[in-house]
Amino acid sequence: MVVSPTHRWVKINIDGALNVQDKLSGVGVVIRDWRGGHLVARGTTIPRRYIGTNFGAVFSEMAQQQGFQQVVVESDCLKAIATLNWTHSDLSAIGTIADDVLQLASTFPMVRFIHVSRLCNGVAHLLAKFALSSSNNLVWFEEPPILVQELLFQDMCNSFLFKSFYSKTCVTLYEFD
Repeated sequence: MVVSPTHRWVKINIDGALNVQDKLSGVGVVIRDWRGGHLVARGTTIPRRYIGTNFGAVFSEMAQQQGFQQVVVESDCLKAIATLNWTHSDLSAIGTIADDVLQLASTFPMVRFIHVSRLCNGVAHLLAKFALSSSNNLVWFEEPPILVQELLFQDMCNSFLFKSFYSKTCVTLYEFD
């Protein structure tokens, strides 16, 4: 049965950006409630070689700190999402990272990993790029930063997760147990 997500679900968008010259990665994360309302945003810079490991650590740490139980994680990185949803053992480097992420994800009662287009992941992407220009880890609770407020609304309008709530003509594409 296809249904709209309930108030118990939160959506976490995550994306990365690279600064090849400085060998740094920026990670952007935005967490929203089932209606698309902003809960937390974060921009973090990490050494480039740790980007995969931190994908899981960043979303897991933030979600656990907030006490979330049912989480949809969205990213526009098809390879990462496909690997996380793959049911067979993957001995590659990304498979090892995926195992670490899945280990962290297992601490939540329910987690879904969903691939979305860049159009639906604009806030996380902007936060990742913004993090590369800052020397600090940036976190915003309750009130989103001005630089992403318009994109938050656009993401909400483009997201599969929220279309059924905000538009009677859209179909929800998720099945929840």
